[in-house]
Amino acid sequence: MEVSSLAYVGADTTAPTPEALAAALHVHQRVASSHEDAPLHRRVLRFILSPLARLQRGGDQQETQRQEEDASSDLQDDMLCGCSEDGTEFSGEDVLGSSPFASCADLQDYRRMLAERRDARAAQLQRRRARDAAGQRELERAARPGPLRRLLQWAVRGARAAGRCVSPQGAGNNDATLGERIFNVLTSIPFVIVGLHSLRGEGGPARRNFGLSFVATGVIAAVYHASSGGARLVMRKLDYWSIALTSSVLRKATGLGVPPLVNAAAALLTPLKPTLVTGANLAIIEARYLKTAMEHAHLRPSFGAHIGVAATGLGFFMLEDVLVLGMGAPPVVHSLWHLLSTVSLSLVGPLLTHCEAPLLRQGAQMVAAAAR
Repeated sequence: MEVSSLAYVGADTTAPTPEALAAALHVHQRVASSHEDAPLHRRVLRFILSPLARLQRGGDQQETQRQEEDASSDLQDDMLCGCSEDGTEFSGEDVLGSSPFASCADLQDYRRMLAERRDARAAQLQRRRARDAAGQRELERAARPGPLRRLLQWAVRGARAAGRCVSPQGAGNNDATLGERIFNVLTSIPFVIVGLHSLRGEGGPARRNFGLSFVATGVIAAVYHASSGGARLVMRKLDYWSIALTSSVLRKATGLGVPPLVNAAAALLTPLKPTLVTGANLAIIEARYLKTAMEHAHLRPSFGAHIGVAATGLGFFMLEDVLVLGMGAPPVVHSLWHLLSTVSLSLVGPLLTHCEAPLLRQGAQMVAAAAR
C-alpha cells in the first residue's frame, strides 16, 4: 500500500503555476457573480426548489445508509456462522472468538426456528383477523332489519316524503312575540263561541255539523298559536286543513251539494292545497248567498254586512306578510283576521236559517201529522 501511494504521488509531482491558479479563481468568481446577478424569477424559483433538492439528497443519503446497514448486517450474519466474505471458514479460534454458534448448521437451525415462529405469529394474526371479520358479519346480519321492521321503515320514509309535499310548510311568522302569540290565542276563542251558539240553536244536522267543525277549528287554532317546535309544524297544517273542512261543511249546510266524486277530489286535495279548497268553497257560498239575497229582501242587510266584513278579513289575511314585514305594522293583523272571519261567518246564520226553514217546516208537519 505504501508503494502504490508513493507511485501515485510521484506520478503527479508538477505543482500548479500562478497563472493557472489565477485563471481558476477568475472562473470561480464569474460563476458566483452569475448566480448573484440572475433574474428575479430564477432566484425565486431556485429558492422554492432548493428545499426539494435538499430533501431528495437527504432521501438518497438515507437509502445509501440503509443499503450499507443491510450489507453490514449480512456481513455480521456471515461472521456469526464463522465464514469470511469470500465464503471460507475461519479457524477454530476465530470462530470461537467472534460467533456464539459452533457452526453454520447451528446458525441455520436458529434462523429456521425464527422463521417458524414468525410464520406461526402471522398465521395466528390471520386467524384472528378472520375471526373478527366473521364476528363483524354476524353483527351486521343480526342488525339487519326483518320484514316487519323494513315495512315500518318504508312507512316512515313515505310519511316523511308526504310531509314534504303537503301544505303549508314551515312554522309561520305570525307569532314572533309573546304579545302577538297571546292575542292570537285569545282571538281564537270566538270561533268556539260561535260554534257552540250554532249547536245550541234550532237547526238541522247540517247546522250542527257546521257548529262542531267551527268549534274544532277554534280549538286547533288556539293550540297552533300556543305551540312551538315540531308540534307547531304539525298544528299549522291541521289549522289550514280544519279551515278547509269547515268551509266544505258550511257549503253543504247552505244546500249546495256536489257529486261524490268532487267531494272525494276535494278531500284528497285538501292536504296539498288547503287554501285552494277553502277559496273554492267560500266562492260557492258567496254566490249562493248573493243569489238568495237578491231573491229575498230580508237577507240583503245581513249579506251586505257579511260581504263587507269578509272582504276586509280577506284583505288582512292576504296582506299580512306585507303589512307586518314590509311596512312594520303592529303584529295584530292575524288577530284582526281571526275576529273579522268569526264575525263574517256568524253573519251566514240568516242564510242557514233560510235554507233550513223548508226542511224544518216539513219536519214539523210530519210530526203534527203523526200526532193526529
